[in-house]
Amino acid sequence: MNGNPPDDRVNRLIDAVAQLVEATRSNTNAIERLTEISNRHEADNTRHERDIAALRAEDETRRRDIEATDGWGC
Repeated sequence: MNGNPPDDRVNRLIDAVAQLVEATRSNTNAIERLTEISNRHEADNTRHERDIAALRAEDETRRRDIEATDGWGC
């Protein structure tokens, strides 16, 4: 024994466990927040990809229209 009464060691152990529980709770909350943010970003990226695809399709249609008229509208 290191000279500390057993109650002191038990109390320090209880305090350490309480700190570990609080840190775990805090980390869990942070993970949940990051997951929510990640999900929102993923949804945004999906929307952006759809927008880009629509713009590319529109550009392709315009390109074909221009080629069909030789660029002169004829």
